[in-house]
Amino acid sequence: MTCEPMNNIPISFKTIQPILMVLALLLLTGHAALAMEQVADTRFSIDRGFYAAATNLVVSTDTAGSTITYTLDGSDPRTSANAMESPAPATLLIDPDGTMGKWKATPGVMVRAFAHKAGMLPSNVDTHTYLFISAVRTQGDIRPDGSSVFWNSTEMDPEVVDHPAYSTEVEEALLSIPSLSIVMNHEDLFGPEGMHRSDNMDLGWEMQCSVELIYPDTPRFAGFKGFQIDCGIKNQGASDYLPSYGDYDHKQSFGLRFRRQYGAGQLDYPFFEHAPLNADSECGSYDKIILRAGHNKSYGMLWDAEHTVYTRDQLSRDLQIDMTGVGGHGSFVHLYLNGIYWGLYNPCERLDDAFAASYLGGNEEDYFCFKGKGGDTAGDNTRFYEWLNTASQSPDISTLWEYCNIDNHADMCMFSVYAAIGDFPQYYSDVRNTPGGQIHFFNWDAEDAFGGGSKRSSDNPQLSNLDKCAGFDNMWDNNLEYRVNFADRAYKALFNGGALTDAHVLESWNRLCDSIESAMVAESARWGDEREGETGIALTRDEHWAAARAAVTAGTAGKAGRLITSFRNSGILPSTNPPLFKDGTTEIDVVRKQVPAGFNLAIARDGSSGTVYYTLDGTDPRAEGG
Repeated sequence: MTCEPMNNIPISFKTIQPILMVLALLLLTGHAALAMEQVADTRFSIDRGFYAAATNLVVSTDTAGSTITYTLDGSDPRTSANAMESPAPATLLIDPDGTMGKWKATPGVMVRAFAHKAGMLPSNVDTHTYLFISAVRTQGDIRPDGSSVFWNSTEMDPEVVDHPAYSTEVEEALLSIPSLSIVMNHEDLFGPEGMHRSDNMDLGWEMQCSVELIYPDTPRFAGFKGFQIDCGIKNQGASDYLPSYGDYDHKQSFGLRFRRQYGAGQLDYPFFEHAPLNADSECGSYDKIILRAGHNKSYGMLWDAEHTVYTRDQLSRDLQIDMTGVGGHGSFVHLYLNGIYWGLYNPCERLDDAFAASYLGGNEEDYFCFKGKGGDTAGDNTRFYEWLNTASQSPDISTLWEYCNIDNHADMCMFSVYAAIGDFPQYYSDVRNTPGGQIHFFNWDAEDAFGGGSKRSSDNPQLSNLDKCAGFDNMWDNNLEYRVNFADRAYKALFNGGALTDAHVLESWNRLCDSIESAMVAESARWGDEREGETGIALTRDEHWAAARAAVTAGTAGKAGRLITSFRNSGILPSTNPPLFKDGTTEIDVVRKQVPAGFNLAIARDGSSGTVYYTLDGTDPRAEGG
């Protein structure tokens, strides 16, 4: 049974059953329950985290005479047939060698519990996951005998974990980045109509789950606390998980939805505080998080697994933040599904209307968001089409600015050429309608980018992507000031330590790759042999991931210069560079430098002839059109 809430998102009956139970109680008692006292929340004697051996857990409550009801299989103890009861306090043995019904033992033990007492409202459900790293190392095929769950195996490949090059690094790899634990009803996840089974699953299908961000107790993550929250989970992307698609991704991406029907209406926590790049600029409040598996560049996919590095897509979003100031934040975690180690994932922001409101101002309801995949799928959004079909052709630069942030637009277009994004356009576009505001574009789905042998990308600029950028031809052909502004944005990005200079891109690339280098040992053990039967190759970190990383590194060297040449040959970037600012005493170049009063500034022109124009009041020294 499913029901249709007002937001048109299908929800299983199990998801809303606890809510219906409470509503029924209120009706039967004539709302007397509104005045009932609630049982005190449960307390867990040991916190969620990583453990080396079996240990005792005491679940207690301050309300005398209460009962603790709990589950160990991921199911909701309020409705589960597998729930167990104990007078409070309850003592439980946390043991990774235990079993969960027909499912075999998992390296993560999930305790979900609540306290209740006759005549009182029950406490909420608390969830704690206890991860045993030694058990992750030896994780076998956890599927029930005869299971038709479509992935090949859950086993950690002994050829990796026992290999001399990796055997001593496995535990370090599993503790090198944070872990994210998803806990939910097993049937909702792996059952006949669960998220990993159904070939005809409605893309809007959403299940209830618990999410925990768990930090290793290591110096790198000192001071980070993590969180637990109940939310919704759904499949992310259409072809990622459908067996009928042929090349479907066994690893699969997910979307987390924070809604009031599950508990908190949003996640108020700096989710990306541990991100390798741009952690200091995240908004810290989210109604959605995407867990990206890698898709076209993933060990669970047949498409182009040998060129997988897992960092291309996040690099594109981080570089947009560096270029424009706003873009999608992201990090890397190890994911556990009901205690099963599921591999390396890239959590990131969903670049929708809520994202736009967080970073551009206003309310979520003010914006319309759509994805430009193979065309401009803005539906009936009249403001976007007013810009695309009319305003974008205006010779008046103020009209362009009224409808579109042309700095952001130029950066998006330029980046698509620089990164040679093969599966383009896949950007998100956010349009502010109330009041009418500017259109912004945000990088998305750029795993097929940055060359390095990638099937649909190149180490050289892909100038043809400009023709796929919404509105580019109109603005370029009809507005001289847009062309001048585009050249200004290109100069800012490609010179003087800009976001697309070789040194900056390589530094960002290396920081992202370094952050998951150890984690790739665990990822390759979990997924590296997933497609071996079809390809004959078991992918490993040192042989395959390192080579794919090095190929992107090599292709990035000199890429800024190649883009400059391409732009100049196409008339996009002038052959004459802007003047340089120099220290008038030392003749050393100065860029964006804080200087003392009385500083001697020299302005040096490019070449030996021509005139330099300048202002001191912040106005543009050029006449309109340059």
